[in-house]
Amino acid sequence: MPCKQATLYIEQQNAADIAFFQRIRLKAHLISCKWCRAYSRKVQAMESMMKKMFTQNNPKKLNNTELQVFKEKLKERLK
Repeated sequence: MPCKQATLYIEQQNAADIAFFQRIRLKAHLISCKWCRAYSRKVQAMESMMKKMFTQNNPKKLNNTELQVFKEKLKERLK
């Protein structure tokens, strides 16, 4: 599986179920490709942070300082 296809499956993995054999191929690719593993971790980190942000009891629009704090936390977590 080429990396381009793997990144597509990584993004689809959380949004919708991918076929069983595609999931197996993706896992095999992630075992051998450190770049796609890193990408997968970053996608998961971003999704979990966004989920936390938008599932709070008080969903609101972020102001500039809150957005900047979010960006800094995200950068720190993705290192």
